Amino acid sequence: MQKGHTATLNGATISLNANGVYMVSVDAVGTTATPGDISIQLYRDGVPVPYAVSSDTIATADDVSALSFTALVAVNNNGCRCYENSTELTLVNVGVANTIDVNIVVTKV
Repeated sequence: MQKGHTATLNGATISLNANGVYMVSVDAVGTTATPGDISIQLYRDGVPVPYAVSSDTIATADDVSALSFTALVAVNNNGCRCYENSTELTLVNVGVANTIDVNIVVTKV
C-alpha cells in the first residue's frame, strides 16, 4: 500500500492506486529485424484498452517507426477510496518481434 501515490512504476507495470480518470500518453520509437507490422497496445488488468494501440508497417529490416497514442483510463476500485486495490497497466507488443524505446506519461485528470 502506498498512500499519497496515485500512480507507481513497478518493473514494466504502472499501478494506478486511486480512483479517478487518468490520461495515458505513449510515445515510442521502434525497429525490427523482420519486416512487418510493429504494434503496441495498452492493457488494463490483462485486458486490451480499446483504441489504445498504435501500429505501423515496416517494409525493410532495421527501419525506424514512430508509434503513439493517448487514452483515458477510469479507475473505480469498487467505490473504495483506498489504496488497497490497484489497476495495473502494461504495454504489450502485439506485432512482430521488435525493439522499442517508450516514453509514457500518466496524468490524473
